[in-house]
Amino acid sequence: MKLTKIHAFSLVLMLLLLAACGKDTPTPAVPTATPTEAATPTATAVPASLLLVDHGGLAAQDVTGVLQSFAGANGLNYWANADLNTSLDGVKIAVVFGDAEAFKEQTAAHPETQFLFIGATAAAASGNVSLIQQRPQDLYFMAGYLAALTAEDWRAGGLLAGGALPAESVGDAFENGGRYVCGQCSPVYPPYMSYPVYQDVSGKASAADLAADVNALAVNKVATAFVAASADLTEVLDTLETNGALLIGENAASANAARYAAILGYSAGSTLEGMLPNLLAGQGGQSALSRVVLVAVNNADKVTLARQGMFATTAEALANDWIIPLSVQ
Repeated sequence: MKLTKIHAFSLVLMLLLLAACGKDTPTPAVPTATPTEAATPTATAVPASLLLVDHGGLAAQDVTGVLQSFAGANGLNYWANADLNTSLDGVKIAVVFGDAEAFKEQTAAHPETQFLFIGATAAAASGNVSLIQQRPQDLYFMAGYLAALTAEDWRAGGLLAGGALPAESVGDAFENGGRYVCGQCSPVYPPYMSYPVYQDVSGKASAADLAADVNALAVNKVATAFVAASADLTEVLDTLETNGALLIGENAASANAARYAAILGYSAGSTLEGMLPNLLAGQGGQSALSRVVLVAVNNADKVTLARQGMFATTAEALANDWIIPLSVQ
């Protein structure tokens, strides 16, 4: 009886111990770090800009002035580069002196940029390509015109070079311009011949190469000589002036610019000013014509105000196609 009570007590004790072992021991909470979002880098916005590409230094002061003024008034950064081999990020308008035909890849690759090409080209304006045409036949016609207008006894001549226009067409336009002033342009004194005369100096780069051509003008007693940009060399001008010739030219950026009685070029400034707002608004495919002007007059005794007026009137008629510069074949 006594042993049975001891067994019962032991059984109860074992049950209590087992119950205690079955209870979970509470685990203290471990604090967790609050996740933080990684900062996402943001791209720096490229400021909108207006680009001038002028490899040959052809942009007259009126053109750069219009571009700088327009850029400033419309919050655009104005900058210039020698070519289009540069980043066009942010470029709203690219004004390029050159033939649009040569830049088809760039214009197609950057539809967000409006391109305005200034110069002689066979391309058509469309899409993001606009044009200000400069017709070389007009410039050479007016060169012959001014040479005859200022030459004593009609003795006008020129050193002419082909380029965008074939050399024979350059010569044709030059002769027609002179004859627009004086018909057959026959002098009173010998040598008796029909002026103006010219020498084709295409591809000739040195004074030695040009020596025979300069001498030919001297033999023909040329009193006013038009000098193409490629022939604008100090030695050439020295010889022409020694032979008594008045000089007119086409290279406004020349180191010899002050030696010319007048320099011809194209007036794109006013035309450009009217086109820029539409280009900024994304309206491309525009086309206009730049007429020939006197970009510099250094000898007002020979290129008088009256003659400058006659020049402007004739150039305007030429630009409006009232005068045909090339002979009808």
